Amino acid sequence: MMSPGEFAGVVDTYLRPQTYVAGVKLLKSISDLPSGVLPVSKSHNHKVATCQMFGWARRNGIITAAFKEDLNCPVGIAVIGLARRPDYVLNGSNTIGRYCRTLDAAALTEKEMNCFDVGRYVGLVAGPLSSCDFDVDLALIYGNGLQITRLIQAALYERGGRFSVSVIPGAVCADALVPPVRDNQCSLGFPCWGDRIHAGTNDNEIVFSVPLSKFEEIARGLVDSHQAGMKVPVPQDPSYEPKMPPVYDQYIKDMGIIK
Repeated sequence: MMSPGEFAGVVDTYLRPQTYVAGVKLLKSISDLPSGVLPVSKSHNHKVATCQMFGWARRNGIITAAFKEDLNCPVGIAVIGLARRPDYVLNGSNTIGRYCRTLDAAALTEKEMNCFDVGRYVGLVAGPLSSCDFDVDLALIYGNGLQITRLIQAALYERGGRFSVSVIPGAVCADALVPPVRDNQCSLGFPCWGDRIHAGTNDNEIVFSVPLSKFEEIARGLVDSHQAGMKVPVPQDPSYEPKMPPVYDQYIKDMGIIK
């Protein structure tokens, strides 16, 4: 199986993302915490959101861990399964008006949000994938439209077909973390307001998540399709003469060039 460092190297070489590939390890018990990694409330003396941890990992190269007591975003806590959502959240009362017009629509959105089973995990670790000397469950790759297109091409390189996308209008952690682990499939997520406010995600960024078991498949798809001409940056066609604006007509004649 391809190591996290090897996969990060392939992504860096063939996609040229602006930030590091982030690695995420989900902790089933406190004993799973990698040696030398501190919970964020001890290393930074304040609570965080999960998306903030991803931002630190991919922008600052920082490895952090968080348990329930280290987090202050209730949505992230619910997604990881560290606590149950209250009934007023499940029935849509906390969502109505922001993402949905009616209570029924808001309740449906809550019902459709990807969450791990409560109690399955006790926390998570996030860091730059190239620096993760411990087992990870998935990689998060933030990129622009072209880079995400290349990852979709890589995901379909062996099997073909369509790449299915299913998202909700918020909680990017739900769509980025859960499907790769629960369903063993690559997933696409659109950064939510929290990811933009607290983690500094740019307007042109989308997140593509890859489960550990598919590192080698995605890497091979990137390399092979790159060699077939699907490159980043996209080569421009140099085989035509550019047309100059009319204001240059006299200018070019006075330089002795005949059109």
